[in-house]
Amino acid sequence: ENSDKLGITTLTEGKTIFDHYYAGMGFNIGELPGGQIAHYFGWEMYEQVFENKYDAQSEAGLVGGGAGNSASEDRTVRAYFYEVAMPFTYDLTVSAAFRYDDYSDFGSASTSSLKAEYRPMDALLLRASYSEGFRAPSLEELSAQDQYSSTYAYDYVACQSSGVDLTECPEIQVDNQIQSNNNLGPEESEYINAGIVYSGLDNWDFRLDYFDLKVENVISDVTVQDLINIELGGNLDSFLAANPAFDLQRRDNGTIAGDVYTRTENGSILARRGFDMEIAAEYPLGAGLFNATFGTTYMMDVEEDVYFGGPSQDMSGSSGAPELRSQLMLQYAINDFNVTWTTDYIDSTGETDVLDTSCGDSNCFKYNFAGELESTTYHNVTFSYNFGQYGKATLGVRNVFDEDPVLNSSGQYTNPELYVRGHIGREFVAGYQIQF
Repeated sequence: ENSDKLGITTLTEGKTIFDHYYAGMGFNIGELPGGQIAHYFGWEMYEQVFENKYDAQSEAGLVGGGAGNSASEDRTVRAYFYEVAMPFTYDLTVSAAFRYDDYSDFGSASTSSLKAEYRPMDALLLRASYSEGFRAPSLEELSAQDQYSSTYAYDYVACQSSGVDLTECPEIQVDNQIQSNNNLGPEESEYINAGIVYSGLDNWDFRLDYFDLKVENVISDVTVQDLINIELGGNLDSFLAANPAFDLQRRDNGTIAGDVYTRTENGSILARRGFDMEIAAEYPLGAGLFNATFGTTYMMDVEEDVYFGGPSQDMSGSSGAPELRSQLMLQYAINDFNVTWTTDYIDSTGETDVLDTSCGDSNCFKYNFAGELESTTYHNVTFSYNFGQYGKATLGVRNVFDEDPVLNSSGQYTNPELYVRGHIGREFVAGYQIQF
């Protein structure tokens, strides 16, 4: 009867220290028909200290409804790199680079890149590049303590055993203990880009680029949903035997019993393929200058795992992964006054991802996209005036027409990161900048 008097004020203290040192030297040695060969050698080192401290009661797991826990770690990185630009002709330049990084906490990694630019005429540029990359696990990913979460998931196993169609399987909340993993390794990636830039029309520029990104050993949160999907495919026992940090148990009636234990692991696959296009124009208008830029990104492939360690599929068009996103920017400037209008378009997507097991083999499970989240458009405007040495004043309105957030079929907000402008609503902003 005194439950309304029970409460606690939680506390989180964060601290990050980042010290960066670097040095480099550039020079020309050698000559090709297009000019001298440029070289650059560089070195850098940074030291990072990360600490995110929760209050003692939260650390002990005594705060109901809370999530997150303390983390503390430090790291020193030393890197050495070399770059070279080789002008084989006046029209063709090939560049290459190599970088070696040595991390104090998990090891070292080497990456390289190759780039070519060819200009057959002044107004036309053809370019292509290939590069390798890596992403080290963050200090928080390596050092975070176990944390509790009440995680949402679709229990397809329970639904299947009780005769409920998977398309009608309800979303439930599961008690989830999320563990850190201090044995994480780096993600490794390959990136290919090829494009054309044309500026042969008066006051007009055109750019078209194709991109292809593949990432292996992706650092992924292996979720409760992953474990359920693995179990649905009949592979949970072998997965738990190979990964003893995970656990999912069931009661006799088929429902999930107790806490499900998950953590972060290397091993997922991620790929992105698509096109970026941009058209820009600039014209004198009255006493000022008018600029217009239209850019769009079309996603051909958004490849992700259906579940950790399982098959992958193209998720473009699914909830959170629109195939098309575009922006139109109109700008007019007269002397020190500037007004900019931007229009952002987000294509429609599926509403929910429903697991399809009709093939009967867990190696060909896939998601079907059910329902529809409508396309949406947001408009923003900014006015600014430059007072020279006295600074610059800015006034703006985000989501000018107060466009509503995109709602699912139940009338609920969805994807707040993708549709952030709709969730916030119309927003007025003002700013003043001055440099001394």
